[in-house]
Amino acid sequence: MGSQARLAITLLSVGLLAAQTGCHRGAGGASFLSLFGLSEKPVVVALVAKPGTLDPFTPHEKLRLAMSETIKRPVRLDLCLPIVLEPNLKLGFYDFALVTPACYAEMRDRQRFEILAVSVDRAGHPARPAVLVVAADSEIKNVAELRARKVAFGPRHDARTHHAGLALLSEHGLKKSDLSLSLLPLPGSLKHFSNARQIALVVQDGDYDAGFIDELAFEEFERGPVAEDAPDRDQLRVIASTVPVPDLLVIQSPKVDQQVVRAVTDFLLAVDQTHPEALRPLLLSAYQKPTAKLCAWSEQLTNPPPGDAE
Repeated sequence: MGSQARLAITLLSVGLLAAQTGCHRGAGGASFLSLFGLSEKPVVVALVAKPGTLDPFTPHEKLRLAMSETIKRPVRLDLCLPIVLEPNLKLGFYDFALVTPACYAEMRDRQRFEILAVSVDRAGHPARPAVLVVAADSEIKNVAELRARKVAFGPRHDARTHHAGLALLSEHGLKKSDLSLSLLPLPGSLKHFSNARQIALVVQDGDYDAGFIDELAFEEFERGPVAEDAPDRDQLRVIASTVPVPDLLVIQSPKVDQQVVRAVTDFLLAVDQTHPEALRPLLLSAYQKPTAKLCAWSEQLTNPPPGDAE
C-alpha cells in the first residue's frame, strides 16, 4: 500500500472516531495537524447540549478567548450529548466540561470528575434555591398539605425546579405518587412548564395549587398592579425553599495534566477581575471554589427518593 493510501485511511479513521464521540466542534476547533502532534494540542472544553438552545457557542466565545489568552494554549469548545460526556472525560477526549448540577448528578462515576469551580449568578449568588409558591389567598400553609394537590414543576431535569423540588417534597414525607399527576405525556407524569412566568400564572390563577419557581426569577416579578397576563408577586406566597443549587459546575477529566488544571482553575477564579466582560453573555458575575456548603445539594440530587426518578 502506498503512503498516500495509508494517509487517506488514517485520516478517514480519525474522522470516524470524531463522529462517534457524539460531539460538535465549536470555535477554536483543532485541525488534523494537532491530532497528529504537528501543532499544539488544544484544551478541549465540553458544553452539554441543552434542548432548545440554537447557538451554545456564541455566549461562551469571549470566555474561550480569554482562557486561551491567559493559559497560553488554544482552547476548543465541543458540544456533546449527556450520554457521551462521561466516557469522553474518562478517555481524555475532553479535558474539562461545563455542566449543570443535574447533569453532574446523573453521572455514574461522578466522583472521578473533580469540581474545579462553581459559577456565581448575576445577583452574586454562587447557589440559590427554588421557592415553592401558592396563591396568596390559598388555604395551604405548608408542604405536607400538598398531598393529592396539583404542583407545577419547571423544565424536566432542571436542578432547582424539578430535582430539588422533588427532594423538598420527600423531606416532608411526600412522593411523586402522592401528588395529583398529569395524564400527559403519559399517565402518572409530573406537569412541567418551560419557564417561571408560566408557573406563576397557573398558580396565581388557581389552575395549580403550588409551583416551584427559581428564586432569582421570583424576585424579579413585579408587584401589583401588573398587566393582566403578567405574574404578580403580591398574588403569590412562598411556603418553602429547596436546597440552594449552583447554575454551572466546571469539572475536569482525570486524564488532564495537573499544570493545565492549575492554570484553568486560576483563570476561572480570577476571571471576574481580569475579564469581566467574558462573563456577561453567560449572565454570570464570577466563578468561585466549591465548598461543602455549596455542594450540599449533591446528596439530594444524586439520591432521588424511590419512585421519584423521571
